[in-house]
Amino acid sequence: MSGDWLVRIGEPVERPVLRLLCLPHAGGGPALFRPWVESLPPSVELVAAQLPGRERRVTEPPCRDLATIIEKLTQAALALPAAPLALYGHSLGAALALDLAVSLSKAAAPLSLVTVAARAAPHVPPHRAPLSPLDDRAFLQAVGAMGGTPREALEHEELMALFLPALRADFFLSEGFSRSPAPMIAAPVLALAGRDDPFVAVADMQAWSAFAARNFRLETLAAGHFFAQSHKDEIVRLMIEEAGRESSPVRSGLYQEAS
Repeated sequence: MSGDWLVRIGEPVERPVLRLLCLPHAGGGPALFRPWVESLPPSVELVAAQLPGRERRVTEPPCRDLATIIEKLTQAALALPAAPLALYGHSLGAALALDLAVSLSKAAAPLSLVTVAARAAPHVPPHRAPLSPLDDRAFLQAVGAMGGTPREALEHEELMALFLPALRADFFLSEGFSRSPAPMIAAPVLALAGRDDPFVAVADMQAWSAFAARNFRLETLAAGHFFAQSHKDEIVRLMIEEAGRESSPVRSGLYQEAS
């Protein structure tokens, strides 16, 4: 669907009331969001970004040019059948969600919600030195210490040789991403923070309010940094609630479904 850049997760939904477009953390792909299907109402469609260098595109060289990524994701999203759209971006994905939201708004796409999770607002100074300049051994050790990649994978030399370029490219993009505070997002913004996140403080997530031209809502979860799977039910509930609050077609469609 929509070329290689977006993957539909689960069965196609005819005339979806809402479409969720998910953008994963560094090194992640659509598989991160497959468990979300069981948490979604039948009328909500789920798609996820698939960047070069992972999953079905593992043989492709990773992309380090943010403008190209945003352009391709915008084209892929606009090629889908019309439906209200909600974005979810986790960590690196939150940075992509910001620029993608701006791009989609310029194209007059029906954007109902932008959810940013587990990433400091892009004008907040980083709390740690960048990992991308490290040599391979030190880089993998630092990534492993973050807890998002299984130790078995990090110790598998052949797997890491295949996976390392994409992981490095993602950290390069993430650590180089910054934006001056300005109300850039026309849709409502939902920020999700893990109360036990050792990398992103709740105040860093609150700072996303500077980028919201409309409503802003901050919610905290009893979680660390990687909560997209462990707290999927809560995330989905909050997103659908917030998208329905702002969009009458979404609200009325989900109400009819619940009835």
